Amino acid sequence: MHVEKAKYYLKWSYAETPYFAYGEEYFEDVNNVFLERMRKLRTEEERDNEIQLRINSMEKVMHNLDMDGMFGQGKERLGIVINAEVMPPDFTNTERALRLNPREALDEWLEEIAEV
Repeated sequence: MHVEKAKYYLKWSYAETPYFAYGEEYFEDVNNVFLERMRKLRTEEERDNEIQLRINSMEKVMHNLDMDGMFGQGKERLGIVINAEVMPPDFTNTERALRLNPREALDEWLEEIAEV
């Protein structure tokens, strides 16, 4: 595959970011808690609610980190898109991206991959 074409397809890939699985070795206990919580859920509605709780929590954490300047400030902040996403992608990813990022940071993201 041509390098430029590959760059285009990988540009927004969550799995290709340098932050993917960053520090996962520190989350073994959390993973075990999550697995145990899922085992206790009996209905599809309970599972959906658990997933919604998790994604909302991730969004809140990303927001708090952003407010602390973790992703830069001013012009520097406009060079990164942060999000808490579900896979396969759906419109809720776009809604969270709009809440988590300055609008100017999202121009390319919205044009190229946002789900509506």
